[in-house]
Amino acid sequence: MFSGTVWAGFARQIDAHNIPFSKELQNDIAEQLYSAFKQGKGQRDNIIALEGEDASLGMGKYLFEERNGQELGTSYGALSVSGEDGGQTNLTMWFKREAYHAVPAMVNLWNNARMQLLGMEGSKVQVSSHPLPKTQQLVQEEMSGGSQVLTDLFVALTVILAMGFIPASFLVYLVHEKSSNGKHQQLLTGVSPLMYWFGNYCWDLVNFLLPLVVCVLIFLSFQVMAYSGDNLPAIIVVLFLYGACMTPLMYCVEPLFRVPSTAYVTLICLNIFTGTISTLAIAVLEAFDQQTELLHILEFGRAVFPWVLPNYCLGRSLLAIAVNHYANFAYTEFGVCVHDNGNVCWKNPLSWDVTGEYLTQLAVMVPVWFLLRMIMEWDCLLRGVKRRFVSRALAGALATNNEDEVIDEAVVKEQKRVETGLPSDQADGLILDKLQKCFVRFRACRQPVTFQAVRGISVGVPAGECFGLLGVNGAGKTTTMRMITGDTEATKGDIFVGGASVQAQRDVARQRLGYCPQFDAIPDKLTVRETIQLFARIRGIPRGEVVKAADTMIARMCLEAHEKQLCEHLSGGNKRKLSTALALLGEPDVILLDEPSTGVDVGARRFLWEVIGDIRRSGHAVVLTSHSMEECEVLCSRLTVMVSGQFRCLGSPVELKGKYGAGYSLSVKCLPGQEGLGTTTEDNLAQIRAFVRKQVPWARLAEISVGLLRYHLGTKDAEDEELPLAEIFRTFEAASSSQLEGRISDYSISQTSLEEVFLHFSREAGVMEDPEIALEDVENPTTPLKEDPLVIGAPSAAGAEEPSDEIHDFPTVLVEGDESTHPEREVIPL
Repeated sequence: MFSGTVWAGFARQIDAHNIPFSKELQNDIAEQLYSAFKQGKGQRDNIIALEGEDASLGMGKYLFEERNGQELGTSYGALSVSGEDGGQTNLTMWFKREAYHAVPAMVNLWNNARMQLLGMEGSKVQVSSHPLPKTQQLVQEEMSGGSQVLTDLFVALTVILAMGFIPASFLVYLVHEKSSNGKHQQLLTGVSPLMYWFGNYCWDLVNFLLPLVVCVLIFLSFQVMAYSGDNLPAIIVVLFLYGACMTPLMYCVEPLFRVPSTAYVTLICLNIFTGTISTLAIAVLEAFDQQTELLHILEFGRAVFPWVLPNYCLGRSLLAIAVNHYANFAYTEFGVCVHDNGNVCWKNPLSWDVTGEYLTQLAVMVPVWFLLRMIMEWDCLLRGVKRRFVSRALAGALATNNEDEVIDEAVVKEQKRVETGLPSDQADGLILDKLQKCFVRFRACRQPVTFQAVRGISVGVPAGECFGLLGVNGAGKTTTMRMITGDTEATKGDIFVGGASVQAQRDVARQRLGYCPQFDAIPDKLTVRETIQLFARIRGIPRGEVVKAADTMIARMCLEAHEKQLCEHLSGGNKRKLSTALALLGEPDVILLDEPSTGVDVGARRFLWEVIGDIRRSGHAVVLTSHSMEECEVLCSRLTVMVSGQFRCLGSPVELKGKYGAGYSLSVKCLPGQEGLGTTTEDNLAQIRAFVRKQVPWARLAEISVGLLRYHLGTKDAEDEELPLAEIFRTFEAASSSQLEGRISDYSISQTSLEEVFLHFSREAGVMEDPEIALEDVENPTTPLKEDPLVIGAPSAAGAEEPSDEIHDFPTVLVEGDESTHPEREVIPL
């Protein structure tokens, strides 16, 4: 009989055939049949008699018993003898229909057993079974049947689901670098945009290899036939090209995000959604390809999805590899050709008809997506269109905004100097030539809303000068710094750094700039020394001098104790030192310092001031923005105050104080109240205010704090003569021993500070002084103040008397911008 190696179902090899035998009828005939089958079996057949509990079940129940499922895995036939005692004996032969040879083998086994019963011992019949081959349609239905297609489709969707996380993770650090200005700092140091993105691409591609290897190992570990063996090279190529194409596609959506976590979650959902929906949609439409009304949708999806969705190419490639595998298996095992092309019965998984088309589309889109990202970075595609569109919207706005400009003489003189010196003047390290920046917000069905942040400023900063840029929030300082560094494009005008135009030669101009941003843009996971060495190489310092340059900068910034510490663990002062050190690497022509001492203690601030002073004295042009008037007065040799995007003054701190300070500042500090004498601090302040109002009537109250009064000393009215400063000192000295005895602590007269000049222009921007001062200073002299405690020598609060009439004859001093000059202006609280 037929015995030995047989195949039952797909790729299940049976070396030894176990045939269960059930003697449900216990008689001599059953014993004789069992003996006959034992003698007539093949060499690799085993006749196993069921005993005990299995025998009592009967063959039918035995075969369907769950605990016997594993034992029956090596059997394609069974025998059972049944009947009634004294009656007919029945022999039943069981076989599995999956094994094509089961029926002839079991019939031949019965024939051999009959020969043994007839006394023909030792005689056997050998049978050769050649089942009829399956038709091509039957094999194709089995290979691409519903259950198998669903399984392969599920595997493809699972891979899409897993791979959707990996490219999205590449964008997390890029968005973080953009939001923290780390990318901008690298570009300013000397990294070209092409090198920045290509370096990130190479690193991300190397990182993608790790999940690729893990995915392949999973296929091998679980012995997935469709995705292992001969198909493994195709799987590796598909996954690699998917990562190579998906990574630059993720780069293209980077400008849409500012928060790394938002970018990560959004892109994960987007990758999973687009990949699964596109793959499922095409698979479902292909099942209904006979319906003509859906045919055009199917063709559109096949034509568009491969070029815009790498996820679709990944899913379709995996599905095509699986279908091709089963078709090739049908040909190699059964000789059945199930491919659409009858001339080719076996196809390479990398061939054009299987995955070749999808792989080509992925390979072609790799440089396309990368080129698109570089076009977005250079802004060379939409720059001209954007300029024309914005200029058309700003045509009337610029003319209107420039009509009311109020410019100082020094500002006009500087503007003319810059115009006559361009472009041959090389004395100025930094030149701003009629720089303008306007923002336009477009609204549907409405006129565009324009905002002019910078309005035609011009200045030249020569080498060895520290130029201060002051202004309240919204004055245009940050926008100006962003235009100088090339972070944003100017609407009109130009910027020259060492003779190179930022508009036309951005990369060259950036190489001549050193920039210390307001918020530290340093890598968190590098040490201080590693950070300095990294930026030194980026700046272009020769490799052999990098270590020496790092040692010099660490010693210069007093960072020896922190050179091996991670940047994320540095204090605020040390971070500012490191940011300043990075700006000084390579000795650039112009150094920009944006709030260099923000958030640091006094010691670090003083140290940074000394370093900045040394930088200026060494011949560098320094541009400084700060909110600290003390810092500007110490460091700046020339400064300006910006109001509404325009320079309102220009000159040295001494010149500005002399021109816009308009006098001196009087500070008077009172003594605290004494309970024993029945006085309070408020009483002392009131008496001092009454004294100053009588003796120095032109003094304007500028500040009230705890126990301190500060007055602005301008000039008296035209008909009066101004008291000399010596007379004011004599008056206070005499009063301190008589009228103000026990009430005044000390007093001083000083030149108006730079802060007064800043506040003078800040008021023009809508910032007014404390409304309490304004309300208390503006009084009606004809209205009696019966409860006014401003009486020299007034009794204590316990026995207060009516103030004398002399107190109410003091002249009323109005604050700047009061009803006398602006009757409709109200006091705006801060």
